Amino acid sequence: MILFVFLVLALGARPVFASAPLNTQGSIYVSTNNFEGLNQLQNGAVPPDVQLAVGPNYAVEVTNFKIGIFSKATFSLVASYNFCQFSATCGGFDPKILYDSSSGRFFLTTANYGTASVNLAVSNSSDPTIVPWASYPTLLNVGSGNCPDSDRIGVTDDKIIVSALAYTAGTSGCSSGFNTVQDYWVVKKSDLTSGISSPAVQGFSDSSSNLFFANTARSLTSTTTGYLVAEFVDGTALSLVTITGVPPNVPTPVKTTIPLATRIAGEMGAPQPGTNATVPINGNIINDVVWYGGNLWITANDGCTPSGDSQQRDCLRLTQINTNSPVTVRQDFDFGTNGKYYFDGALSTDASGNLEVVYGFSSTTDYPSIGVVGQDATNPAGTLSLPQTILVGTKPDLQGRYGDYFGASTDPTSIFVWFAGEYFTDLNGTCPFSYCWSTRIGYMMVAGVSSNFSPPTIYQSYQTVCKPMCHTSPNVMLNSTILTLSGFNGYGGTVTATISPFYSSAVSGPVTKFVATGTNTETFTIPANGQVSDNIQVFSCRATPAGQYVFTVTLTSSGLINGKTGQFTVLVSGTNTSQSCPS
Repeated sequence: MILFVFLVLALGARPVFASAPLNTQGSIYVSTNNFEGLNQLQNGAVPPDVQLAVGPNYAVEVTNFKIGIFSKATFSLVASYNFCQFSATCGGFDPKILYDSSSGRFFLTTANYGTASVNLAVSNSSDPTIVPWASYPTLLNVGSGNCPDSDRIGVTDDKIIVSALAYTAGTSGCSSGFNTVQDYWVVKKSDLTSGISSPAVQGFSDSSSNLFFANTARSLTSTTTGYLVAEFVDGTALSLVTITGVPPNVPTPVKTTIPLATRIAGEMGAPQPGTNATVPINGNIINDVVWYGGNLWITANDGCTPSGDSQQRDCLRLTQINTNSPVTVRQDFDFGTNGKYYFDGALSTDASGNLEVVYGFSSTTDYPSIGVVGQDATNPAGTLSLPQTILVGTKPDLQGRYGDYFGASTDPTSIFVWFAGEYFTDLNGTCPFSYCWSTRIGYMMVAGVSSNFSPPTIYQSYQTVCKPMCHTSPNVMLNSTILTLSGFNGYGGTVTATISPFYSSAVSGPVTKFVATGTNTETFTIPANGQVSDNIQVFSCRATPAGQYVFTVTLTSSGLINGKTGQFTVLVSGTNTSQSCPS
């Protein structure tokens, strides 16, 4: 069993496709070393559309028109560029960036009206400070007279996949348009990393509105299959596009409809203190997608009524899809809290597959702020950690346009997932409407306590004449199991363990007690990354009814995922219920 600082925050109305309970619990640990990223005074663009990718030594933050490179060791800004300095063309927006561990390269995309293309740039190595990056300003072209928007980038072992909306410019140019389609391109990754001037690429186009704003999956474990995910316009299903092969031999991608038991509802618009202006939130858009070990994790803005609340709020929808045939939904639930509004989630998994999410939040008492939440890979479906606040904003967003997304990136050299998010502050009152956007960068990880029972099964046989309280296995005498609790990833704290069911008399069933307390409850203090243990004694007699008894040990702790359980089994045989049980 692993105890985590997790609380079930899924709504009762949301279906959860749960696997068998596992003996794990954990928490999200947030480094106190999160630090300031780029801000509006350095950039000026509204909104920022903050993104982040982390390599071996550097964290690269991208906002509209600006790139900041930070040292992971010192958290200092070591270099900054505008898009004109960084790549072959200016004017890009909607930046998206990722780091690909298998090739050791950063990949960056921006939409560009001037070139009617999605600009693609590739770092020269794992060191992003070596500039300029290789640039492909017109490789991913939407056609003359058309406008790209909402570009997204994904990666597999052998290809880069880029998607973007494309529409015909209207009478006001790209500020208005019609004939919208969803374009996406598959690019041979080895051509990009070897610096070929004309990489192999294949383009596809889909006019179905149920594929609009498709997001591409960042593959975090080895695979040659890529994925696009989009939300149906009415929120009742997801469109999944599966892509195999490399250019010029990519077969026609396969599109699958994945029905949702509960539709993704429209967003509300998040309130802020002291103003009637709400935080503008995008709906009908998949905010982020990652693939890890056969599963997609997907997040989108949703509307839900949190547990204990009486009205609908902005929430995060979290959906896990098993991509093995047949494709199935493993988890689908909302993350919401009474009185709070959550939005613009970004997610990734760490090297062990633990889910970690960064998001924005506000309320009538909270200015736009940044929080994190997570799920250990071995936790039951639909459970999340208690949310943790990274930074509380101090001013409202009065600029009328919040960023479209936050950023999350798996660290290729550690157990951390890094994040970047937007909040609002003063910055000396020099921004429009006096208040400015700022960003915060940091990292998080899953930590907690695991548990183990040795042995997990106790045999108590009365086949031969023996004294009361006789406990035997086929080979050794046993009358107890040892419960060991182990802190991991830096966790240390106080945990209370409770055994159930509790039989007060062995006439009803085996009596279980912790040796240290003489009761069925004990509180343990676990050192950081340390271990503690105690024997659980099991008493039965010849009058105890024969059978299999399954005992559950529930772990609880302030701030941890409460109610997580582990189990051990007692097998009693050869009893004689006509006899009395000695006191």
